[in-house]
Amino acid sequence: MIFPPEDNSEFVSIVSEEEDEQEIATLKKEIPIVPLRNTVLFPNVVIPISVSREKSLKAIYKAQKDDKLIAIFTQRDGQVEDPNKVDLYEIGTLAKVLKVIKLPDNTSTVFIQGKQRVRMEKFIF
Repeated sequence: MIFPPEDNSEFVSIVSEEEDEQEIATLKKEIPIVPLRNTVLFPNVVIPISVSREKSLKAIYKAQKDDKLIAIFTQRDGQVEDPNKVDLYEIGTLAKVLKVIKLPDNTSTVFIQGKQRVRMEKFIF
């Protein structure tokens, strides 16, 4: 049986709206890109992703040192190991890196929160 929440229940935002507005207002033109296989990130959603590609790990660590923002784009074909601009959908999601857990097998689990939709204009190597 499902019960409705009581009037005194509280919901806690992971990142305040004021912080979001400040980050997006100071948004750089170049943001590290992380391609995802078979997953779509939507704004306001928090998901864990498993990251094993060297390029993606570098993008995550760079974002952690800077403003914690990355651009997430879904791959058209999940079998492509080294995706290029043509291998990614042009609409993605700006995301904030919330937490990175390094694993012993040189991969990482990264918790990200979608912020807003973005369009890829350039793909810089």
